[in-house]
Amino acid sequence: MTRFLAPPPFRNVGQDPKTQSSPPSSLGSLSQIIIRARQGHLVQEFRTSNSTLTPKLVDEIHSAWKDYIRSEVNKGLPENEKIIQGNEEGAWKSLSQKIQDAPWKQECLKRHEKFDMAFSAAVCEKFYASLIHGTII
Repeated sequence: MTRFLAPPPFRNVGQDPKTQSSPPSSLGSLSQIIIRARQGHLVQEFRTSNSTLTPKLVDEIHSAWKDYIRSEVNKGLPENEKIIQGNEEGAWKSLSQKIQDAPWKQECLKRHEKFDMAFSAAVCEKFYASLIHGTII
């Protein structure tokens, strides 16, 4: 009885197995695609269920902003400047001034390479919240 063996996954026919590169990280890419699709679905579901601006919705967005700055912006901050729960507004005023200091910002970027993106996203939410409340940040 002859057994036919399939080649190992991701092996290119005719390529020397010793020089073969490792398999692509398609599993990681696939999981990222699935996560993004799920996030997109949840955002769409949220938009559908919240078609009008209510005080409850504003509070929910503001709460999400506080969670976001504590989880994402904090990654780049020095230990003695981390934002603690309940002090987000006070810390934000200070951070909004410190971000203008280029050396300080560079140190934050060394701690978290996406610090600038996280800070910018938080600024957008604050801007829109100020429009809703009729105040200027």
